[in-house]
Amino acid sequence: MSADPLLNVVDKDIESAPTIEDDVEDENITVVKVTNEWTNFQDELAMKMFEVYRR
Repeated sequence: MSADPLLNVVDKDIESAPTIEDDVEDENITVVKVTNEWTNFQDELAMKMFEVYRR
């Protein structure tokens, strides 16, 4: 299955977007960066969900 070309565009936009860092320490997620680890996790999760759907 080929990758959706739109995902590459969005990933590049996210990578080049400025990040906002707060001086306040809290447990909220403030920045999400695209990584190979995240992409692999996302792909594996999608495949598992599809396998469950097919059953």
